[in-house]
Amino acid sequence: MFLLVNTVDFPAFYRIIAPGLAEIRRKTRSLGGNEMLPAEIGAGRATLVVIYKEDKYAGFIVMQSRFHGAPSKHYLQVVAGYGTSRGIVEATLLYIEDYARRLGCSGVYWETTRFGWARRVRQLGYKPVEVTLLKEIHHG
Repeated sequence: MFLLVNTVDFPAFYRIIAPGLAEIRRKTRSLGGNEMLPAEIGAGRATLVVIYKEDKYAGFIVMQSRFHGAPSKHYLQVVAGYGTSRGIVEATLLYIEDYARRLGCSGVYWETTRFGWARRVRQLGYKPVEVTLLKEIHHG
């Protein structure tokens, strides 16, 4: 189950995701661990989705709507992701792609410092573009 967290409820969910943000920072030094990310979510400039598997917390994703590339296209950028449970990756990526379609985005992109992820998501239709992973999504 995926729970889209609104800005009013975000403070209650922050305590749940804080350990994951800290681990992201420790392992990858990526934007997901950036101290500004909670402020971006709280201000409504980033979207938090909390993931549950069998009614137990299983992780989260943080996304932002962006324009990317030349010519500029509207994409959904995954700025942070964290999971505590195996078996949620494919379902989470499908959720992200569906959410991007609902926003009218041309695709989804995200960056990773973890080469294993880069190899794994290529099997799911993503392709490397510079240092960014991209998968075009189609409407209809």
